[in-house]
This record gives sequence, structure tokens and C-alpha cells, in this order.
Amino acid sequence: VLDGAATLTIERLDPAAATLILDTNDLDIRSVEAGDGAAWSPAPFTLGPDDPVLGSKLEIVLPATATAIRIA
Repeated sequence: VLDGAATLTIERLDPAAATLILDTNDLDIRSVEAGDGAAWSPAPFTLGPDDPVLGSKLEIVLPATATAIRIA
């Protein structure tokens, strides 16, 4: 069993984009935070149903000022 976090820097190609969708497989997502890399706040997220081949969809609501996402 591994425990850790992933931090992703995001670049919005569409300034109106309000969600980030990632694929996951066999991960236990406990929290998602959004921020600017220095200050973080909780970000709403949903983890879709598990597909045995494709995994699960992780959908994160992005605040307008977010430039980074931290997933734990």
C-alpha cells in the first residue's frame, strides 16, 4: 500500500473551463485541493463508478483562480 499526493499545474486553454476530468484506476481519493501553488482550499470532486478496464472518472470543480490541483 502506498500513500501520497499528486500536484498538477493546470493551464486553461478555455478561460471558461470550470471542471477538470482525470482518469483513475484503483485509487482511493481522500481529498482534492485547488490553489495557486502557495495557498490551497478544498475543491469539490466526484469519483465515478469503477469500470474494470477503464477505471474511474475523477471530476474536479475548478475555482476561477486555480492554477494547480493537489490530489491525496
